[in-house]
Amino acid sequence: MIITQNWYQDLNFELLAGVKPLGVMTSLHKWLLSDNSAKGTAVGGGRFADPGGGVYAVPGVPLYGTAWLELRIWTGTYSNIERALLDGALAYDVYFWNPTGGFGQGAGLTGMPAIVLAIPEPSMLSFVVTGAVAFLLLRRRSWRQNEEGRERASS
Repeated sequence: MIITQNWYQDLNFELLAGVKPLGVMTSLHKWLLSDNSAKGTAVGGGRFADPGGGVYAVPGVPLYGTAWLELRIWTGTYSNIERALLDGALAYDVYFWNPTGGFGQGAGLTGMPAIVLAIPEPSMLSFVVTGAVAFLLLRRRSWRQNEEGRERASS
């Protein structure tokens, strides 16, 4: 699985699965920062992995079949994505299909699309603030010069 992020950070994940697209989804596993089960999920290079190396069966899907999956990802120490969204945390929810394995052999999430979770770096934020302040100062200076020019013209 690939998650493009501007920082190296463990995130909360919930993996859900079902038989039909956008049908009833069953939660297979949650990795949470609040209970340290998400510790070590970020393995670098924009990738994540299950630290326990778990293999999860999708109810109702035959061996070597196709499962519909939902992956929920969020920042913070929230127990679920809904609470994270209520507090304005960064979150993403993606649906995709993936082949399954068989006889104890799990299949990687090869059907998962790339996910972009982007938070501007602090240096970018300071650059934007500095630019805004400079713009306002220049605007104010220009306004004063225009006012002085009008006063001279009227006298």
